[in-house]
Amino acid sequence: MKTNLITTLGLISFIFALSFGINAQTTIPNGTFETWQNIGASDEEPTNWNGNKTGGGFANLGPQTCFRESGNVHSGSYCMRLENGSFFGTPVNATGTTGKIEAPSTQASDGYIHTITSDPDFSSPFNGRPDSLVGWFRFTQGGSDIGRVQAILHDSFDVSNPDQGNSASHIIAEALYDVPSGSTSNWTRFSVPFAYNNGTVPSYILLIATASTSIGNANSSTIFWVDDLEVVYCSDAIASVTDTACNSYISPSGNLLTSTGIYNDTLVGANGNCDSIFSINLTINNVDTSVTDNGSTLTSNASTGASYQWVDCDNGNSSVSGETNASFTPTASGNYAVEVTQNGCTAVSSCFNITLSSIEQWSEFGNLSLFPNPNTGTFTIDLGSVQEVIEIRISDMNGRLIQTHLSNNDQKVAIQLDQPAGMYVVSIISETKQAHIKMIKQ
Repeated sequence: MKTNLITTLGLISFIFALSFGINAQTTIPNGTFETWQNIGASDEEPTNWNGNKTGGGFANLGPQTCFRESGNVHSGSYCMRLENGSFFGTPVNATGTTGKIEAPSTQASDGYIHTITSDPDFSSPFNGRPDSLVGWFRFTQGGSDIGRVQAILHDSFDVSNPDQGNSASHIIAEALYDVPSGSTSNWTRFSVPFAYNNGTVPSYILLIATASTSIGNANSSTIFWVDDLEVVYCSDAIASVTDTACNSYISPSGNLLTSTGIYNDTLVGANGNCDSIFSINLTINNVDTSVTDNGSTLTSNASTGASYQWVDCDNGNSSVSGETNASFTPTASGNYAVEVTQNGCTAVSSCFNITLSSIEQWSEFGNLSLFPNPNTGTFTIDLGSVQEVIEIRISDMNGRLIQTHLSNNDQKVAIQLDQPAGMYVVSIISETKQAHIKMIKQ
């Protein structure tokens, strides 16, 4: 059996950002895993920590799963390496804990871990109220295993996990970190806040690190390395933020967030001490900047609650005067985009090229007119001179074709438009040129 070398511990100096001074706080026992006992024996384990070989029931009959690692540690000389095992076909979850591992039967689901407050080998006194649990890990994933580090602050009750009866009412706070799915080859820092249930000062801490949270299904190829566990004491370090952003959001730590949701974000403090942990309730408002290009008319696909301003990309995205509808029919070749305002956000689409070089622009030849404009639905188009075959198309401001007319060897064409009052685009197209005229029906 091991001797618990660290009870309530010494002074650690923290300089708080808000100048709260120097505080004596309890720390994690042997969180650096630098001291070990029973070195070379089958029950070699970190001092103040226990693996299955010092467990109860069937736990100590299984293979050793907790090892002293001296290669590729995060700092110092050693770290803790947890490797899943198997006992006569029953998976053994590799675990290191400050409590005691119990296996009352060979059924993995019957196992639990608990503090034994009367036994210093299986309990860790702790009387602080830390802000967060931090540490470093590496992980080789087998199957769907997920590594976990958990800290439970509790009173003078033999708290068990999973609960064997009435533990919940004795738990003061808990911090739990699950590593991301997949392997993590480099040492990676984690930080997770303690969630407090009440204002009581704890008496003990129960720490549990396991290579797999899948009880009874641990994969034997999973390896979990843990090093430099510590608790951090900070004042006002946890903040809840509710924010709204357009398209994307940069978190305090610099992460790019692009979807609505609730995020935990950690801003590492100076010298790695006090972290600021943010719970961000984020709403992302998106603007639909997609555009349909039918060759001569561009139509914004944004609909609900949107407003528009078409811009000339070739002139510094300058606004095209009067073009504030969903559809836009350019009268000159060039590159155009739409600035859409929607959901309180404004964004500009990609630029679209409209090329009229294969058909001369009628406006360059002059003498073309449409009158009267505005009108009541009856109007005349004067082509300026007799033209052979002319096609006249009338579209609404959403680009929908309303009417077509063919003219042959005419200079003037009379048209009747039986449509509601509004603005329309009249397109005059020949084999060699075209023009687009906005017309208002009253």
